[in-house]
Amino acid sequence: MEEKSMKNKKVKHKMPLKRQLYFWYFTAILIPVLVLGTILFVSTFTSRLRHSEELLKSYNSGVRQTVYDVTTYINNVSESIVYNDAIEEFLAQKYDSRVQFVSAYNKLKIIDQYMAKYNGIGDILIYTDNCIDSGYGVFVKPDETVKNSEWFRRAKNQFSPFWTSCEYKDSYGNNVTELALVRRMTFVESSEEAVVMVRVSNSYLNSRLVDRGYITFLSANRDEPFYGNAAYDGSLISDLDFDYDKVHYTDSGRTRFDDNKALYYIESFKPSQSSYSQLYITSLDIQAFSDIYHMLAVNLIVLLIAAVLPLMIITRHTSLFTREVKTLRNEMHKASLREEQQRLLEGEGSKLFTSVELSDAYDDLLVMVKNIEDMEAAQYEAEIKEKKIQNDQQKMEFKMLASQINPHFLYNTLEMIRMKALTVGDRDVANAIKLLGQSMRYVLENTGTAETTLQKEMDHIDNYLKIQKLRFGDRIDYQINIMPEMILSEYAVLPLLLQPIVENAIIHGIENRDSGGKVWIAIYIEDDSIKVDISDNGGGMDEETMNMVLHRVKHYERERNTSGIALYNINRRIKLNYGEEYGLEITTEYGEGTRVRLILPVKRNLE
Repeated sequence: MEEKSMKNKKVKHKMPLKRQLYFWYFTAILIPVLVLGTILFVSTFTSRLRHSEELLKSYNSGVRQTVYDVTTYINNVSESIVYNDAIEEFLAQKYDSRVQFVSAYNKLKIIDQYMAKYNGIGDILIYTDNCIDSGYGVFVKPDETVKNSEWFRRAKNQFSPFWTSCEYKDSYGNNVTELALVRRMTFVESSEEAVVMVRVSNSYLNSRLVDRGYITFLSANRDEPFYGNAAYDGSLISDLDFDYDKVHYTDSGRTRFDDNKALYYIESFKPSQSSYSQLYITSLDIQAFSDIYHMLAVNLIVLLIAAVLPLMIITRHTSLFTREVKTLRNEMHKASLREEQQRLLEGEGSKLFTSVELSDAYDDLLVMVKNIEDMEAAQYEAEIKEKKIQNDQQKMEFKMLASQINPHFLYNTLEMIRMKALTVGDRDVANAIKLLGQSMRYVLENTGTAETTLQKEMDHIDNYLKIQKLRFGDRIDYQINIMPEMILSEYAVLPLLLQPIVENAIIHGIENRDSGGKVWIAIYIEDDSIKVDISDNGGGMDEETMNMVLHRVKHYERERNTSGIALYNINRRIKLNYGEEYGLEITTEYGEGTRVRLILPVKRNLE
């Protein structure tokens, strides 16, 4: 109790360093900076951003008016072409030679006059089949690519004109996209038809759209932009969510362009005399935020200068803090040296600090040094245990290597006995030992393996039945029938599936017969499954025994005979590996025999 009182008295004389610094910080710096800075930053940012948005909107409206004027004039030009009698008469005639076609075209001056009169026209093309070869001048004979294009088919099926983006190759072979007015041209006195396309010159748009530091993109309908005064990689327009269903669509906000934060304004409008087309103007201001940030930086510099004077007030307190931090750092350096750790554990440095926090930090340093010593001791013990585990593991590996010798010893011993039997002329014993060795080799090699071939499994069953034939003589016989189309080596199955069932057929089916016992094995493919039927002509089972066997096949019981466990294991292995639709089926007829059917998937051997 007295120790606790002395500690509390000691704490009262030491004002926490954190509280001292926070007191002067909040009083002299933070509160004034937060209040003034927040007001200044918010007002500056809001006013400048609103001003930039209004300027961008005004610029966008100017672009819209310019584009509207251009499209109106282009539409008037297209009408003059479509309803021009001279052009209609020129297209209604049939020309026998290219000279005749060119001569008639040279007399037609009206289209060249339009091209010379208005620089906004990029090109005029009239697609008609009434051309010689591929066409001449503005008259073009449409090829298959043109005929299959969306705009050409639309012009053929739609009377009114429409605007669309048109991509073509210029004289330098570069792909160029321009806005084009497309309309159908029909003739009163002829069945001929033509499609007129008037393209808007992007160079002319560049000269009309005054560059005031803004970036502009123009697009038609749902197409990609046909005009832009900056490099465009396709990412901006796809990122902006256009509402193409609105008749007059506007949107504004912030986005990123060329890794710069930018303001954008989008506006749509319908060109003159075109209710089926919609043009979209997207204007960007990539300088707005840089200008705003520049002004905010100026404001920030002013605030930092204003904070210098209050900062001098707490200099005295920070110097004290710095000295004590350096002292603590020196003590921590001593803690890293083993020869100094004992002095730290005795607590000689606790009187070096005047603040509660640094004193507590020094105490924590002592605890850390003690914990490090404990961890080193624990690590040393862990390393000893790890060495012991490694030694034990090596011993186990030696035992496993030794255990692998036993099967080879067994095979060699059986082979030695077989050779001795052959030496004395007892071929039945030699044959039995050979079959036994092959059977044991198959069992040992496939214990724990995932798959084997159906051929190897049946070879093992044949060896097993031959051994039983040697054992029982004429009392039993067997027959194996395989579907002629099946090549057993091409199918993969789980190993050691069939022997327990064949063994049951002999032991429980025909072992008690004096003669005439027989086992049939049939292998065939039916209903996309491999089916193996193992039948015997034994005594069969009555209904009660049959129900008990079926129950044991599906449910595990600890207290049961070996045959019941074998059938359960086989059925369970098949279902776990192949699915619930596969497994065992058992049918019997009392006094006639029993049949066990294995249903397996048709699985090809990949080896």
